[in-house]
Amino acid sequence: MFSNNYFMKPFHRLSTLVLCLALLVGVLANSQPLIAAQAMVPVPPPDLIVTNATFDLRCNATITIKNRWSPNIVNNFYFSISPIAVTGSPPPQTVLVGPIPGLAGFASVNRVRPNTLVLNATSITVTVDPQNLVFESSEQNNVSIFPVPSRCRLLTPVPPVPPRIPE
Repeated sequence: MFSNNYFMKPFHRLSTLVLCLALLVGVLANSQPLIAAQAMVPVPPPDLIVTNATFDLRCNATITIKNRWSPNIVNNFYFSISPIAVTGSPPPQTVLVGPIPGLAGFASVNRVRPNTLVLNATSITVTVDPQNLVFESSEQNNVSIFPVPSRCRLLTPVPPVPPRIPE
């Protein structure tokens, strides 16, 4: 297409250089909206979820809480478990556990609640951040229900109802 003499002429060298610069500027100009659009994608706020609850042989409950998104949670938060048997209090009770001092993005944390005995129930409800101390992307997924092994269940006797004698 081009002979060796083509680039020897100053005008041709200059026009080729200008053409290359114009192409480079065009490529860079067309890629900026893509880069700007990627930079404008908002990062979702953190999102706390309860992923697991297990019981050991002594009924110590280990609760696993996860931050599903990348922003770190820097303030303290709590979780609650119910129904729990608490000595000296009328059943059933909701117990608040914590504080958990923040949580990194995509990280999980385990917290143990010792001697977690459940009264008249086969499962526990665990709610992370029940006080809404953490701004989250979803508050709808903060509650989870987990089964309780029979060794950790307490049953309160139900007083018998006297038979009713027809009159």
